[in-house]
Amino acid sequence: MSYDIDTVRVLALADARMRVSDVRRLSKLLRGCPESNFIDAMNKALSDQASADAEVLLPSLQWRGEGSGSTYMEVFKEQVVPAIRGRVDAVLFWARGDSVSGLRIVDGVMTEPPVIMVLGQEEKS
Repeated sequence: MSYDIDTVRVLALADARMRVSDVRRLSKLLRGCPESNFIDAMNKALSDQASADAEVLLPSLQWRGEGSGSTYMEVFKEQVVPAIRGRVDAVLFWARGDSVSGLRIVDGVMTEPPVIMVLGQEEKS
């Protein structure tokens, strides 16, 4: 996709974590692009004394705004995803609003399951 991600809706973040060394490495690579990403947020929260081998829980899966589309394939899929352990289920809403993508990460492997939207039962008044 050549346009950016508008919203990431996380459905499940089950023990999703990354090593401190991966967070630091990826933050240097990203240099603030995309404009809203969970890697930079995690890196800012780390203390200088944090062990490189320690693991930190993912607070979110934000990857949106300017630069999110252009970095999705080469950076997010190829470098960030393999560093994630645990499980993440999310829905990506792309900027033009004409596309919705499913995303599931389990221990560094990403799949893109279809997103199925349904209307619920009408409330009786």
